[in-house]
Amino acid sequence: MREKSGIVLNLFEALQAVTQTPSGKSLIIRQSSDYPASGLVQIRLQLKQQERFTIKIRIPGWSDSTRLTINDREELQPTADVYHFIDRLWKDNELICFSLDLRPRWQEQPADRRRYVAVRRNPLVPARDRRWDLGDVDEPAKPLQEQDAWVLHPIAPLPGCWFSCTASCTLGDFQEMEFGRPRTLTLMDYASAGNTWSRESPFRVWRPLALNPMEP
Repeated sequence: MREKSGIVLNLFEALQAVTQTPSGKSLIIRQSSDYPASGLVQIRLQLKQQERFTIKIRIPGWSDSTRLTINDREELQPTADVYHFIDRLWKDNELICFSLDLRPRWQEQPADRRRYVAVRRNPLVPARDRRWDLGDVDEPAKPLQEQDAWVLHPIAPLPGCWFSCTASCTLGDFQEMEFGRPRTLTLMDYASAGNTWSRESPFRVWRPLALNPMEP
């Protein structure tokens, strides 16, 4: 988006835009990204003549730790939930790179002494859909950590899905969760889950955790 002082960048997907600088000269923006598979976004500027203007980059509120570099040298730390302003003299072929924080978060929700867990990979909420998982989507599931961190592994999007990934979980009752062997679940973005509008694709976002019989 163009404004009086320069350019505003709101989107993170791959794109190419032809616009103008504040003085009216040609500016081509080439943005490379495989978002949401990763949070890395690269922006290449093509200018016929160097010019000072402002580039504003939207930093979403869910990106707790965003890294930004200019020409692989200047490292800046933008604040979440604001536009990051870069006011400088821009030259042809300069490169802006920033990396959004897509670390998964597991959230537990108490409800009538039963606990539920959901995974959030900002800004997406993955779901379990029976089309890609022959198991019971309603069974208790406990996510596992890898090297002391929650991990989702992006995969090529499944048919009809925008984002797909796998996660390691233990399934079943409390004993199975504590001593059972992990299983890899295939998940997809919530917007794509259940989109057949039929009984063939029941899905679940909040998964129950098995009750511990030793807990009151």
